[in-house]
Amino acid sequence: MTATLKRLCSCIVEFISSHATDPHLYFELKMSREVAAADSVDALVVLMRHLLDWVDALDISASQMTRLDTKLSGAGLPPYSVLRSAEDHEVCDVLADAL
Repeated sequence: MTATLKRLCSCIVEFISSHATDPHLYFELKMSREVAAADSVDALVVLMRHLLDWVDALDISASQMTRLDTKLSGAGLPPYSVLRSAEDHEVCDVLADAL
């Protein structure tokens, strides 16, 4: 499960970095390190929640959101809307169902 959560977080980090001003990829490098260093499901779920909050804070168009969902589904992950609506304790169930 941790590998799946890490893939999920990595996809979202890449998406945020591509939409935010990140000229030296500082955000992407920092967050990628945090994802790699996370050593438990709980830590990854907390990190994922923070990343989803950042996505919410971006001014994202419907086409950009579709791009995120395409990226997630291409990695065998559930779409953003499903992840966003899942409670923390349900995230692992949602990911297990998607696999």
